[in-house]
Amino acid sequence: MSNDNLTFFEKTHGQWERIFNEFVADPKFLLAMQNAGKHKPSPFNPESTKNGFRLDKDYNTKGGLGYCNLAGAMSGVKMIAFLNGSTTNEVSSQIYKFLDGKAIDIIKTRTNIEASRKKQKHQDLQKLNFSRQLISDILKQPTDNKFRDQYLVSRGLEKAIPMLNNDIRSIPNLYYDKTTTHPAMVAVVRNEDNKIAFLHRTFLDEKGNKADVSEVKKVTGPTRADAYQRPFNTQVNEPTKNNKVEHVAEGIESALAVAVITRNKDRVVSTVNAHGMTMFEPKSDTKQVHIWADNDKAGIDAAKKLQEKLLAAGKVKVQVVIPKKQGHDFLDELNTVVFKVKLENFYYEIEETTFKSKEAANKFLKESEKNDFYVKAELLKIKQNPTQLSNIRMNLKTPAKLR
Repeated sequence: MSNDNLTFFEKTHGQWERIFNEFVADPKFLLAMQNAGKHKPSPFNPESTKNGFRLDKDYNTKGGLGYCNLAGAMSGVKMIAFLNGSTTNEVSSQIYKFLDGKAIDIIKTRTNIEASRKKQKHQDLQKLNFSRQLISDILKQPTDNKFRDQYLVSRGLEKAIPMLNNDIRSIPNLYYDKTTTHPAMVAVVRNEDNKIAFLHRTFLDEKGNKADVSEVKKVTGPTRADAYQRPFNTQVNEPTKNNKVEHVAEGIESALAVAVITRNKDRVVSTVNAHGMTMFEPKSDTKQVHIWADNDKAGIDAAKKLQEKLLAAGKVKVQVVIPKKQGHDFLDELNTVVFKVKLENFYYEIEETTFKSKEAANKFLKESEKNDFYVKAELLKIKQNPTQLSNIRMNLKTPAKLR
């Protein structure tokens, strides 16, 4: 087979050390080449000082494969194109010429690397300055927490209002876009050093319900380049005690539900999203962490990653709590009314939503106090309906008071 008939992969197989040495001038990348398989500072992130990037230990025969903490797996062509401010097609063409011993034009590209980086750094700084100014302007605006309180009441979180941390407020007129304003609940999200990372905004209508907009919940840009690479969260409550226990949930409303469930005894934080959950770091004096996961794949995966990380560190005890029902978070759990009835020495827990109406649910509850035959008949109906069966639980414990 002649060289002309080789595929790009075949032609470059075993040649990537030569190719990188010819095409790449970045010192961080060259350091990664000298330490293939080990984490080193990332050439793709100016703020990276350690552990942001590694070349596969067999990169020379795997298409120049590298792994960036921000961008994920990257081919050799893609990395060269990124570093040299070029396109993948142009890089591939130049590599073909280089391996065929033909003259290549990379001098101009190399001389443009620094200029390209300076331009990108300037653009990144402009974005950061814009975010910082936006956040400063928002936090200077007059507050009117009636919108926040109305919203929380509408979500079944009226008991959380007296527990709120000062970092959660509402602003009567906040710009949603360039021309439209709405009331909004604003939460300050902080990095682990307590400095502001970004703001989380929930846009509302004049009655405190979710606004009729395409994105009800939005975050501002970050105040620092590595805000999303560091732990970030918003503390939602002012706890009544310092039991050296922390509770972690994803969403702000879910975290407030946890504060209600735990009666505001401990610090409760919202990590805003699943990524934030995996980044969470407890306070230095914390002895125990409860992870209140959303019952979906992303929520459970994030909770498990955090649990593994905290247990590996060995500084705190860890417990993961998951809602009984798939798709639920703990706000859903808080707002689920459960009837508890006794029948033949067993206690049954039945969700109110099992019944067609509140009237039917209340009838069941009333009849359950005096008519075992009626209860048996209703339970049999529920058990015969697969869609309702998940809403009934049986145990031998004394039933708690009805909510």
